[in-house]
Amino acid sequence: MKKISNVFWISIAIVFAAIIFGVAAPDSFEEATGNLQAFLTSTFGWYYLILVTIIVVFCIFLIFSPVGAIKLGKADEKPEFSKASWFAMLFSAGMGIGLVFWGAAEPLSHFMNPPLAEAGTAAANKEAIRYTFFHWGIHAWGIYAIVALALAYFNFRKGEPGLISATLKPVLGKKAMEGNLGIVVDVLAVVATVAGVATTLGFGATQINGGLSYLFGIPNNYTVQLFIVIVVTVLFIVSASTGLELHQTPFHPPAA
Repeated sequence: MKKISNVFWISIAIVFAAIIFGVAAPDSFEEATGNLQAFLTSTFGWYYLILVTIIVVFCIFLIFSPVGAIKLGKADEKPEFSKASWFAMLFSAGMGIGLVFWGAAEPLSHFMNPPLAEAGTAAANKEAIRYTFFHWGIHAWGIYAIVALALAYFNFRKGEPGLISATLKPVLGKKAMEGNLGIVVDVLAVVATVAGVATTLGFGATQINGGLSYLFGIPNNYTVQLFIVIVVTVLFIVSASTGLELHQTPFHPPAA
């Protein structure tokens, strides 16, 4: 519990520091994050491509190997949901608002501003679909799957806490992952997740505001978008806190 508390407070401090930086100096914050993204892309782009390809191959191996038959829960436990329900939940959680926003915006953006081809040509169309599929196709699902499988296996079958550091104990050692190195790993995971969710939520709020403005004449500005973010956040908290299963209280007729 102490480790989880440390991860929480350190993550909160980093996130709030980033928020304060962004509010106080938005131009400098945009420049800093843009330079960081450019550095990571140009320096580690090759590593990212190779790693994601390895992940996809490993996921295919799991599908067809006996290892893929291992239950993510205890050996005697039965699935709580049907395969159709799981597919629906996984698709909704994996794609979510990102696909709603980028499903049309990304291929159109690449079509008009392709990496290599001339804009608006048939070659640009091929590049646009290729990049969009890479971002939202098998490779993206491979990343989701490998992280989800690792967390689910160690959490539900091994009884470990739902932390990224718990999945690395067989690799880096139990002592390291329950110590300071484990805290660093979990803080990085939390901050990266927050950054990803914040970006997706921001794009989604912008799109929702644009739709409301087009249909109902609602102003398209920061105030409305902030309200949308608050509403979506509240709905997410309610959804996460109530769980996946509907628990109904049995009806008992009043005594005669």
